[in-house]
Amino acid sequence: MKVLRIFHGGGVPAYQRRDEELAALGHDVHLLVPKVFRELPTATVALRRNDSIKVTPIGLYGLRRNPFFFYNPFRIAASMLKFRADVIDIHEEPYSLAAMSILIGRSLARSRARVIFRSSQNEYKRYPFPFSAFQSYVFRVSAEAYVPSAQAAEVLRQKNFRRPITVVGNGVAVPKEPRVDSSPADILEVVCVGRLIERKGVQDLVAAVAKCQRHVNLTLVGTGPLESGLRARVAELPSLAGRITFTGAVSIDEAAAIMRRSDVICVPSHELEGWSEQFSRALVEGMANYCVPLVSDSGALPEISGGITEPFRWGNVEDLRLRLDELALSDELKELQNSAHERAVQQYSWEATSLRISEIYERVVQGS
Repeated sequence: MKVLRIFHGGGVPAYQRRDEELAALGHDVHLLVPKVFRELPTATVALRRNDSIKVTPIGLYGLRRNPFFFYNPFRIAASMLKFRADVIDIHEEPYSLAAMSILIGRSLARSRARVIFRSSQNEYKRYPFPFSAFQSYVFRVSAEAYVPSAQAAEVLRQKNFRRPITVVGNGVAVPKEPRVDSSPADILEVVCVGRLIERKGVQDLVAAVAKCQRHVNLTLVGTGPLESGLRARVAELPSLAGRITFTGAVSIDEAAAIMRRSDVICVPSHELEGWSEQFSRALVEGMANYCVPLVSDSGALPEISGGITEPFRWGNVEDLRLRLDELALSDELKELQNSAHERAVQQYSWEATSLRISEIYERVVQGS
């Protein structure tokens, strides 16, 4: 089956693993990506992992923030006329200029390819014209949608999308080798990966570690505006001496290596008006690397972590401290780590998630 995928983040080689897996399942995949996509904290220049898929960098216009960027519809149409896809997979939000520009290109090419789209939005929002009109049109022409969480599926239902919706989590690489314990049995090694900003709750995690009654070490992977303040806070507290490490920004492979040395991955995100955690790729990557998930109750985090541990109330330092001390004392830590890894294999590996998307392709073409 010929599949044309358009994805603003598709220039990241690690994310092209999705397309490689789809090709391995027998699909002829053509991926359109921006030549350059700027997303904090860096800009991504389109690259291609290998020759199993075709990757074409194209121009991206407008503001580099959803929903205000878009593709050239004539360039999209030219690609559609040349490739003649059976399925067009729009990896853009349905209310966005990007999604609408792709469908304008489809109309210009007079393509009869079946359309599906992906949406991550897990908070219901009303959009003004013309974005509301874009969304209505995308809903009308799309045969199915896929989302990373049941929360996001419910939002699409609230918006009156009445066609099938499949939950497909973000894919991650899952190591096949077993975990090798490296930390002393009486020390709980915790890792937190992401931007050091207030809504991510890292300040709560530092405060909780400072209050822990057991020996808990913390590694903070990432940078952000809170870093200098957090470093100063750690330096002020003798109880935290040698227990909190700041790595700064690291590569995907370096982050995975840190996770492999850790016992727990913590995602202490807050909720804001109109915002809560949609997924957290770092959480799933940690689970894939045998980290026990410890998450707040922000957005989809409890769903993604699968109930392996009880979520704590976001913004509640004492609740988080209790969960950390409980894990530090737990005799079942290894079993929890294995459960986390198995959930990542079954739900979030590139192989499992790509198979679900492949099944969507088969359904929509058979139903045409």
